[in-house]
Amino acid sequence: IYLFHHSHTDIGYTELQTRVAKKHAEYLDSVIEYCRATAAYPEGSQFKWNIEVSWALENYLKERPAAKVKELMDLIKAGRVELSGLYLQLSDLFAHEELVRSVYLAKDLARKNGFSVLCAMNNDVTGFSWAIPQIFHSAGIKYFATGINETRSRAPLQRPCAFYWESPEGSRILHWNGEHYLFANYELKLHEGQDKSLPKIKEYLAKLEARGDYPYNAIAFNISGYVTDNCPPGKELSDRVREWNNRWAYPRLRLATMREFFDHMEKTYGQSLPVYRPG
Repeated sequence: IYLFHHSHTDIGYTELQTRVAKKHAEYLDSVIEYCRATAAYPEGSQFKWNIEVSWALENYLKERPAAKVKELMDLIKAGRVELSGLYLQLSDLFAHEELVRSVYLAKDLARKNGFSVLCAMNNDVTGFSWAIPQIFHSAGIKYFATGINETRSRAPLQRPCAFYWESPEGSRILHWNGEHYLFANYELKLHEGQDKSLPKIKEYLAKLEARGDYPYNAIAFNISGYVTDNCPPGKELSDRVREWNNRWAYPRLRLATMREFFDHMEKTYGQSLPVYRPG
């Protein structure tokens, strides 16, 4: 079970915009601290973080001195932190030019600081343009992870599932159509310890196996420190994962960047994953 630790960025939803910006800068301070604090933890339980939108990194560059920024960039280059290729969360209302410009910042930061952007994350909203595979492919983004909120509109296909999403002109990306972006918190209780999470995970995996259409040996969930948007990172998740893996041989938990999960899925199942294209 791969866990994409992140904070769902919804500017103005939980608090005033200025407070959200201030807190997201503080969250990245904590990410640096927690990466240091868990450096000696076993593989899989070391703290890792996915920056959901590149706006958060842009905000950090404005708010913090060069030395702090360098620490964060070093963690990105070391694979402990991953930057999503999108500036903010998309919707199906974005026009083509807006979609193109949404990847500019991440790619520019990567070029200037010596790391790569291979993944994009989009959560909450329910619609995505067919232009996305072409735009992402042109920008070098190979992987797309989504956690749709079905409160106002249904998610496509049966979740969770993995597939290659192909644009009308033939460009292709690997798409993870995951559960709700807080599912690992409000349903699986993974931030609350084994007494609560173990029965939930057993029930979920049994139902997934009974479904009969999920032949993979890995699954990914987004997770936050607790159940809310604009949530601070939780070092306790590293402790929860370490405790779990010390006790159980199966299933294993792994705090991960998006590319770790996608790399596993592509290497293990790439030839057998379905392809969805228009028409």
